Amino acid sequence: MFVNTVIVEQLESDGQLKTLELNTNSSTKEVLVISLAGEYTRERSGPFHFRDPKDEKRYMRELNSCIYEKLGPSKFKKLSQKEYLYSTCWYDVPTERGDLSYYALYLPEYCIPTILSVSDPLDNQREFRRTVFRDEEEKRYIVYLECRSRKGKFNFDLKCQFKSSTRTEFLEFDFDDAFNDNRWVNPKEYERGISQEKSSIIQAFFINNNYIQNAGIVAQDGNFQEVNVTQIKDNT
Repeated sequence: MFVNTVIVEQLESDGQLKTLELNTNSSTKEVLVISLAGEYTRERSGPFHFRDPKDEKRYMRELNSCIYEKLGPSKFKKLSQKEYLYSTCWYDVPTERGDLSYYALYLPEYCIPTILSVSDPLDNQREFRRTVFRDEEEKRYIVYLECRSRKGKFNFDLKCQFKSSTRTEFLEFDFDDAFNDNRWVNPKEYERGISQEKSSIIQAFFINNNYIQNAGIVAQDGNFQEVNVTQIKDNT
């Protein structure tokens, strides 16, 4: 996907945080082209795959130059021996028309999210959809948020309660709630609620990007609908 900005926060269990904001290359004006972890099997150095190797190197260079900051009690709390709460807010994330920004939070190693809220600061009842992914390479969970707004600026509040775990617990745990959207990092999410007979059709369309020869299924806003091949071609 084409993005204007990526924001990466890397949190440690002792309350230290490293933050990186990577913008479009100011000299070439070329936008960043990224994919989320899980979309490809090739190596990556963070929560995103960068199509341009120069952007990957720039990301690593700037990440290594970032320093850890110790968070205060308003942002980081130890709730018990194994449980923690991280709170943050971001305002005016640039999202000019036609541009998209992405936020990614790396939780500490072998920590699993238990409660997650990403909401509109102006309306706390409005929850944003986000993606939660288990990064087995980095031994961390990632919280992704797509920042998009017609107003040109995107604001959000994030509260994440998490707990430390063993390696086995980490690998066996799968986070899910009503606002979790794993379509981009886990195509099998589309198979929920449909018969095993049609799961191969889903894989053919979403993974191999093939047209469906017979009647099939697509998902729109979380709902599965029967469509024919003509409808699919008209909407791609």
